[in-house]
Amino acid sequence: MTRAPRLVVVGGGIAGLTAAHHARTRHADLDVDVTVLEGDDHPGGKLWTSPFAGMAVDWAADAFLARAPEAVALCEELGLAGELVSPANRSASVLLDGRLRRLPPGLVLGVPVDRASVEETGLLDAAALDRLEAETDLPPDPPEVLANDETVGAFIRRRLGDAVVDRMVAPLLGGVNAGSVDELSIEAGTPQLAAARRRGGSFLAALRELAAAADPSRPVFYAHPEGMRRIVETLVASLPAGTLRTGVRASGVARSGAGWVVATTAGPMEADAVVLAAPGHVAGPWLEPLAPHTAAGLADLGWSSVAMVALAFRRADVDDPLDGSGFLVPADTGGGLLTACSWSSSKWAHLAGDGSTVVVRASAGRFDDERAGALRDDDLATRLAGELAPILGLHGDPVDHRVRRWPQSLPQYRPGHLERVASWEDELATATPGLALAGAALRGLGIPAVIGSARSAVDRALSGARMG
Repeated sequence: MTRAPRLVVVGGGIAGLTAAHHARTRHADLDVDVTVLEGDDHPGGKLWTSPFAGMAVDWAADAFLARAPEAVALCEELGLAGELVSPANRSASVLLDGRLRRLPPGLVLGVPVDRASVEETGLLDAAALDRLEAETDLPPDPPEVLANDETVGAFIRRRLGDAVVDRMVAPLLGGVNAGSVDELSIEAGTPQLAAARRRGGSFLAALRELAAAADPSRPVFYAHPEGMRRIVETLVASLPAGTLRTGVRASGVARSGAGWVVATTAGPMEADAVVLAAPGHVAGPWLEPLAPHTAAGLADLGWSSVAMVALAFRRADVDDPLDGSGFLVPADTGGGLLTACSWSSSKWAHLAGDGSTVVVRASAGRFDDERAGALRDDDLATRLAGELAPILGLHGDPVDHRVRRWPQSLPQYRPGHLERVASWEDELATATPGLALAGAALRGLGIPAVIGSARSAVDRALSGARMG
């Protein structure tokens, strides 16, 4: 290929924009001609921020893991690293037995490593604490068990008991994945827990070693004080003018000689390489005639639909001190819609305002629970405010609300997911050189994992195009 390769990226969320940035910076020697197609009227996908109650409030994720390198590295490349902030208040609670109970420090994805800190919270009774402590005396799992993926729930129930799962791990991971820990792959869904599991022997001892090796002074999360939109807009600004085309929706991809043609609402677009950074359930059908195994695998993924409702209240109408980052709600708590609540104006110093108004973000929706989707926006906001009222001591209606829905937004990783993803990538490398997948359907939901998937997808797509 003597001319600059043409790369079309389908999807202008964080995955698609990172793919374009990576193609331009890490493959600068190729002078890649990149076009990013985004069907919406603005880039960013789920990462977007807009004014609400006089503050810049995010529509979905409001932070990313600081200890995973990919997002931090991207912010460094964009010159934003020095502007990042950490939560002003990191302590979270879980709603159990009708009251908020503070989660102890030192948890690893909801798993406690210290009996004393848990004992003070009342989260576990004496029998559950004894069961937790007895894990170090259990025989190790045999190698043939550790060689296979299993669910988070099955593993932790076996090693630490049901109460740790139901009262601590499930609320946390259920909030992140909007699914069940008894269906979630430990390898794909919780890499930290999987690493401790693979050591064999005592799981608790392995977690304690990992916790001891961690630097407690390092932040757990980072955000930008102007919201996640700032990262998106800086990414767009780093690209050549005209790279991003909003309002242009792709509808398929097909072979065209040695390259590709992407069908769009603006007409066909020729490319030497393509990165599909659209959601897996969108891109999957396009792959049916090209990579049927991959298409079938994407179709088999379950997806959770969630809604994020921002609510603003007069501070005088809220009895709870809101002295934390928020709380989580187990799936079996009274049949309510609420899955989690983030106390944004307490969690982030830049959202504290003058203290006269507080902003919370309430989440609804789990896998196989579509009740929130059946409600109108105003009704959903009213329902969640009603569920929050006895928990937070509310005695006034919200002064403002905003509802943002994310249908089919969170893929559900079942055991064996990473092996299936590897088989998809093998098929694509053979059947569709020059075309690659990126996004949350692959190796992780978090922003760092999605950024990593975008970088890898560009490398594979451009390598395949050269071989083709």
